[in-house]
Amino acid sequence: MKQSIQRFLERTLKLKGNEEKSAVDRPWKRAFLGFSFTPERKARIRLAPKSIQRLKQWIRQLTRPNWSLPMQERIQRLNQYTMGWIGYFQLIETPSILKNIEGWIRRRLRLCLWQQWKRVRTRIRELRALGLNEKAVMEIANTRKGA
Repeated sequence: MKQSIQRFLERTLKLKGNEEKSAVDRPWKRAFLGFSFTPERKARIRLAPKSIQRLKQWIRQLTRPNWSLPMQERIQRLNQYTMGWIGYFQLIETPSILKNIEGWIRRRLRLCLWQQWKRVRTRIRELRALGLNEKAVMEIANTRKGA
């Protein structure tokens, strides 16, 4: 089947196919420009796993806790990148992965804030400003479990 399609492309349409990229396989096992499909009866468009990995790698780079960058600039860069990314992948029909990624980004930003509050008394002051009760403030600020 692949050979007949390849012959049609080369002879009739005068197109060359890339052997490394070409394959005949189930749609949910292949990726097309960062998109993939769900293996359900009615296939839905989803993100390819490699696209999610690349996004997370870029977000990890932007939210490195030891990178001395003001939080507003960090958020601005994140917004700029994610808005372009979401604009490209707006066709996906599986929004739950975006909610998971959003929660993960928020955790990364909290990690950056926690690392900025180096001393216990700074953590106490900042947690009080967020409106936590006194017992929770002391427990959280004095934890030795890290960020």
